Amino acid sequence: MDFIKIAKAWIAAYNPTEKQTLIAEARHKICNECPSNVKSGLWDYKCNECGCPISKKIFSGLFNDCPLEKWESVDSQYFPPRKKEKTLF
Repeated sequence: MDFIKIAKAWIAAYNPTEKQTLIAEARHKICNECPSNVKSGLWDYKCNECGCPISKKIFSGLFNDCPLEKWESVDSQYFPPRKKEKTLF
């Protein structure tokens, strides 16, 4: 478990920039339709894949940090272009 990554997401969730808010809202739409999004407590939902609260996970600063890799379409609009990895074949 990467505690620094988790702490950064929680901090961003409490004081997000405009860009972080836009990314989080778009990610949240994807999570709302995901079957791995399960109710956790009275007001929050969690990702059943990684166990993170959705309200904080959507503020991750990493590209496509969804364990099911569902955020790529959103993140590719906001993150710098990714270099293609070289392959051996």
